[in-house]
Amino acid sequence: FFVLGSGAADVQVKAMAKAVRDGLLDVGQKPVGYEGENQGRWILLDYVDVVVHALKPEVRDYYQLERLWGDAQVLVVNDDHLAGDGFRQRHPDLAPGGAATRD
Repeated sequence: FFVLGSGAADVQVKAMAKAVRDGLLDVGQKPVGYEGENQGRWILLDYVDVVVHALKPEVRDYYQLERLWGDAQVLVVNDDHLAGDGFRQRHPDLAPGGAATRD
Protein backbone atom coordinates (compact mmCIF):
# COMPACT_ATOMS: atom_id res chain seq x y z
CA PHE A 1 0.00 0.00 0.00
CA PHE A 2 1.03 3.57 -0.62
CA VAL A 3 -0.35 6.28 1.63
CA LEU A 4 -0.01 9.81 0.30
CA GLY A 5 -0.69 12.90 2.37
CA SER A 6 -0.09 16.58 1.71
CA GLY A 7 0.90 19.26 4.18
CA ALA A 8 0.87 22.98 3.39
CA ALA A 9 4.19 23.77 5.11
CA ASP A 10 7.41 21.95 5.95
CA VAL A 11 6.47 21.90 9.63
CA GLN A 12 3.09 20.34 8.81
CA VAL A 13 4.70 17.64 6.63
CA LYS A 14 7.11 16.88 9.47
CA ALA A 15 4.25 16.76 12.00
CA MET A 16 2.24 14.37 9.79
CA ALA A 17 5.19 12.02 9.40
CA LYS A 18 5.99 12.19 13.13
CA ALA A 19 2.37 11.39 14.02
CA VAL A 20 2.40 8.33 11.75
CA ARG A 21 5.79 7.16 13.03
CA ASP A 22 4.90 7.72 16.70
CA GLY A 23 1.47 6.11 16.34
CA LEU A 24 2.90 3.00 14.73
CA LEU A 25 5.74 2.83 17.26
CA ASP A 26 3.07 2.78 19.98
CA VAL A 27 1.80 -0.49 18.52
CA GLY A 28 5.27 -1.97 17.99
CA GLN A 29 5.80 -1.12 14.31
CA LYS A 30 9.15 0.43 13.41
CA PRO A 31 9.87 1.73 9.91
CA VAL A 32 12.62 -0.06 7.99
CA GLY A 33 13.38 3.25 6.32
CA TYR A 34 12.75 6.91 7.09
CA GLU A 35 13.92 9.61 4.68
CA GLY A 36 13.53 13.36 4.22
CA GLU A 37 12.90 14.54 7.77
CA ASN A 38 15.51 17.31 7.61
CA GLN A 39 14.00 19.02 4.57
CA GLY A 40 10.30 18.47 5.34
CA ARG A 41 9.25 18.70 1.70
CA TRP A 42 8.85 14.95 1.16
CA ILE A 43 9.14 12.46 3.99
CA LEU A 44 8.99 8.75 3.29
CA LEU A 45 8.30 6.11 5.93
CA ASP A 46 8.85 2.54 4.73
CA TYR A 47 7.01 -0.22 6.56
CA VAL A 48 7.63 -2.78 3.74
CA ASP A 49 3.97 -3.57 2.95
CA VAL A 50 2.93 0.04 3.54
CA VAL A 51 4.92 3.07 2.39
CA VAL A 52 3.82 6.46 3.67
CA HIS A 53 4.64 9.64 1.75
CA ALA A 54 4.07 13.01 3.40
CA LEU A 55 4.62 15.75 0.83
CA LYS A 56 4.12 19.42 0.19
CA PRO A 57 1.51 19.97 -2.54
CA GLU A 58 4.01 21.31 -5.08
CA VAL A 59 6.24 18.26 -4.59
CA ARG A 60 3.26 15.94 -4.91
CA ASP A 61 2.15 17.72 -8.09
CA TYR A 62 5.64 17.57 -9.58
CA TYR A 63 6.27 13.84 -8.99
CA GLN A 64 2.66 12.71 -9.48
CA LEU A 65 3.15 9.42 -7.63
CA GLU A 66 -0.50 8.56 -8.22
CA ARG A 67 0.19 8.28 -11.95
CA LEU A 68 2.90 5.66 -11.43
CA TRP A 69 0.24 3.29 -10.11
CA GLY A 70 -2.67 4.55 -12.20
CA ASP A 71 -4.39 1.16 -12.23
CA ALA A 72 -4.32 0.82 -8.43
CA GLN A 73 -7.47 1.25 -6.37
CA VAL A 74 -7.65 4.68 -4.74
CA LEU A 75 -9.27 5.41 -1.39
CA VAL A 76 -9.72 9.10 -0.70
CA VAL A 77 -10.12 9.91 2.98
CA ASN A 78 -12.05 13.16 3.33
CA ASP A 79 -13.98 14.97 6.04
CA ASP A 80 -17.16 12.96 5.35
CA HIS A 81 -15.27 9.71 5.93
CA LEU A 82 -13.76 11.01 9.16
CA ALA A 83 -17.15 12.23 10.42
CA GLY A 84 -18.87 8.86 9.84
CA ASP A 85 -20.17 6.85 12.80
CA GLY A 86 -18.02 3.82 11.98
CA PHE A 87 -14.83 5.84 12.04
CA ARG A 88 -15.79 7.56 15.29
CA GLN A 89 -16.53 4.23 16.97
CA ARG A 90 -13.23 2.70 15.86
CA HIS A 91 -11.12 5.81 16.51
CA PRO A 92 -12.81 8.15 19.01
CA ASP A 93 -9.53 9.97 19.65
CA LEU A 94 -9.02 10.79 15.95
CA ALA A 95 -12.55 11.61 14.83
CA PRO A 96 -13.62 15.25 14.49
CA GLY A 97 -14.45 16.51 17.94
CA GLY A 98 -12.30 13.80 19.52
CA ALA A 99 -9.50 14.29 22.02
CA ALA A 100 -6.86 14.78 19.30
CA THR A 101 -8.77 17.51 17.48
CA ARG A 102 -7.50 21.05 17.94
CA ASP A 103 -9.41 24.25 17.21
